[in-house]
Amino acid sequence: MAGQVRHLKVKGGRFYARIAVPAHLRQIIGKTELVTPLGGERRAAMKALPAAVATLQRQIATAEASTTGNRQADPRDPITTADYGRAVWQRYMAALAEDETTRANYPTADAIEAERDKVMQRFQREGIAEVLPLATAILAARWLGADEVQADG
Repeated sequence: MAGQVRHLKVKGGRFYARIAVPAHLRQIIGKTELVTPLGGERRAAMKALPAAVATLQRQIATAEASTTGNRQADPRDPITTADYGRAVWQRYMAALAEDETTRANYPTADAIEAERDKVMQRFQREGIAEVLPLATAILAARWLGADEVQADG
């Protein structure tokens, strides 16, 4: 034997979606329960019940939000051109901020020059390691800007 269907009320051969209003919201809503008619046919009522319950729960959530001062946006509201433009602008500004952060972490021209001087002093002092002279030459050529360095090997 099946139990009762939650939020379904049957009265006089008619079907209704029913949700009790929480006690702290009864003064705001003005009712102890919210009821929506679903019709006289059980199959159609069972099909319409989830949407009707969701609508009633949304009414309760809106009342709850009004007590805390936070207004919930209706999820059925269409996205406007202004909403889309605002989202694009926020994404663009976030990308610019990320780019600024990345660029701030790049080494300055002075830091690069100082590092180059240290490397050159080390090469002059210690010489180029004989283990990998070709690799060192290729790296040096790339550093100096020669794009295509071929090794005859």
